[in-house]
Amino acid sequence: MHNNHNNFYTQVSLFLLISFTFLIPHFILSKYFLEIIAFSFISFYIIKHFFLKKTNLLKIELIVLTFFILILINSTGYINSIYFFGIYFLLFFFSYFLSILNSILLTIFISLLYLFSTDKFTFEVFIKFISIILFTPFAIYLVNEKQRIELLTKDLQHKTEDIMLFTHLKLKKDLKKAIYYLENNNLKQLKKILKNLINKVSKYEV
Repeated sequence: MHNNHNNFYTQVSLFLLISFTFLIPHFILSKYFLEIIAFSFISFYIIKHFFLKKTNLLKIELIVLTFFILILINSTGYINSIYFFGIYFLLFFFSYFLSILNSILLTIFISLLYLFSTDKFTFEVFIKFISIILFTPFAIYLVNEKQRIELLTKDLQHKTEDIMLFTHLKLKKDLKKAIYYLENNNLKQLKKILKNLINKVSKYEV
């Protein structure tokens, strides 16, 4: 329940922050604006690295990253910005850290904001608008595939560990039997045990 509240606050924060980044450039017009953004971004990660290293700040980082990427794009021309490619990285982060539904809703929200913020609807603007819409399903697919491969890798690793453990225990049991038959001069059973072990090793079986 607590986690659901945190997710809700994160989503609301992102929607409000995204809206805010589309308004700021209209009120703050400083020639040092980009330098301030860069300095603030670097300062945040220095503080995180040296003072908050053990703290889980993934959601805060997502919010901060969203702010810096969008404010950089919007303060340099919105959809016509030379840094517009940064939006694709942001959409990928949404797909990775948020649910599919929230990722899609944020994508649509950003797309509409860019559409309404443009002065002239050109073919180039249309292509960029469509690219935002189409990138999110692609990003979601990549993220899901990555997570699926990670789960398969973990599952394979667990199975390998289980097999190795079982092999170890079975080998140990057979060796104890071999020692027992050797001590009791039961060469027939000893020969059988050793032959069985050789067959298992040669076939990589337990």
